[in-house]
Amino acid sequence: MIDLLAEHLDTGLVTAGPGHGMLRWSGEATVDALRTVRRLAAQREIPLTLERGPWPLRHAFGHFGAYREGVARLVAKLRSTFDPDPTFAVALEGTEYE
Repeated sequence: MIDLLAEHLDTGLVTAGPGHGMLRWSGEATVDALRTVRRLAAQREIPLTLERGPWPLRHAFGHFGAYREGVARLVAKLRSTFDPDPTFAVALEGTEYE
């Protein structure tokens, strides 16, 4: 994962917890660069989760990384079916861009 970051983003601020299998990266990146890293990580069964970032980036990229690219429509349909009034909306999601 560190090699993926170095190749497609940067390794400016990386924290690794090998005992828990976690890696945190902090920096600036475009949506396309993050999608590339997410796709390559998904091929290795490594979920990538976006914790923080400007709202337009979070909205375009999505929060959860356990899903492979292209699953967003299915998840959105499930959410609209089972939670039509966004009762269970994640606090950071907001509704401004829906």
